[in-house]
Order: sequence, then structure tokens, then C-alpha cells
Amino acid sequence: TQAKREKAKSRPVPAMTHFSHMSPSRNIYGMNVQIHPNIKYLVTLRNLKEVARSLYSFVNNFSPEFRKIWGGFPPPFSSPEDAVDLCIDKKELTFDHARGWWNVRSEPNVLLVHFADLKTHPRATIERIASFLDISVSDELMNVTLHKSAFDYMKNRVTTEHPEVYGCRNGRPGEPSFVSIVDHINKGDSDGADEFFTPEMEQKFRIAIEKYLGEYPDLIQWLETGGSYT
Repeated sequence: TQAKREKAKSRPVPAMTHFSHMSPSRNIYGMNVQIHPNIKYLVTLRNLKEVARSLYSFVNNFSPEFRKIWGGFPPPFSSPEDAVDLCIDKKELTFDHARGWWNVRSEPNVLLVHFADLKTHPRATIERIASFLDISVSDELMNVTLHKSAFDYMKNRVTTEHPEVYGCRNGRPGEPSFVSIVDHINKGDSDGADEFFTPEMEQKFRIAIEKYLGEYPDLIQWLETGGSYT
């Protein structure tokens, strides 16, 4: 009925967009936070060195069968240095992204969440997210959320309990299809970049951080450690 349709329109609905890796933009509908006060933007950021390390594992975990379907995409990294170079060269995915959201962090419909806080202070971070989204969280719901967002639970669901559910069916019309199970849940830590980076990679990345984020010392600090921001 019309009443049900109108009620559905007013009900908050979570959504993720393929533009979510981009900075707030006046050129992309829905990504201009100032003219969409009724949309709440929940943005997760992390140490940019961890982004490079995670990207290396993410890309190199795709199977040859998957790449064949997509014409060789994404090409695997031949070395960790390649992942770091991509993060620097494609600065819109890293430095511009972080700086863009940092610049609108004070907007009432924007909340920045650091990955490290989700790991080290999950309950407090969930409460903060719930408050931002105007969601009442009972003790029961909190316990379920903590349990299902834990690394061990997610890892076991993908690799052991229900791999068929999380698999991706691939294939072209008229050809046999196959299910690829890509395990993108790796170690679940937030402090492994120091082992990933060589001294040369570290120096190169530090130069890039200073070049692209040098005017934002508070952002540089927050990206490295997480915690509260002003």
C-alpha cells in the first residue's frame, strides 16, 4: 500500500557505495555531506602504512581462475614495494581520501572511526557508533555484536563453517561456472606494518605523508594511533 511505501522510505537504511573510497565530493551525488544532512556518513580509516600492507594481501589473494575471468585483473603485486608505490601514486585512494574526510569531521552527520579503536576498544567504539546512528543497544545486542565482529568468529565463518556462503560464483554465459573462496580475513591485527616495511619503503612513505598531509599534523597523528579527535 501507499502507506507502507511511505513508511519504508522514512526507515533508515544502511548502504555502502563504491564511491566510499573517495573524498567527499560536490560532483558525486550523495557524497556532499553538507547538502545531505539526513545522510549519516560513517567512515573507517586506519594507519596508512597498514593500508599498504593490507592492500598487498588483498590483491595477492585472488585466484588465477578469478583473474582469468576478469582479463587478468587485478594483477598481483610482485613485491611489497609495488603495493607501497601504488598507495603513493594513487593518492586519491589514500592521502586525499583521509584528508577529505578529515576536513568534514566536524559536520554533525560525519563520524570517523579508526580501525585500531575497533580492535582495542570494541565496546566503546560500538557504543560511539550506535550513539551517532541513534541506535539503542541493549546488553544482549552488544554481546551479539561483539561476538560476531570478533576476528575468530569471522575467520571461522569464512574458512571453516560456511565457506560456500561466502564464495563468489564466477563464469561467463555458456561456460562452466566456479565458486571462488577468497579469504580476505587475514590476521586481524592493526600493528604489523613495521614488519612489512623495509627502511627504504619507510623513508619513501614518510616523504609522501609529509608531501600530501604535512599541513595536517593532527590527522597524521590520529591516523597513526587512533583515539579521539577534535
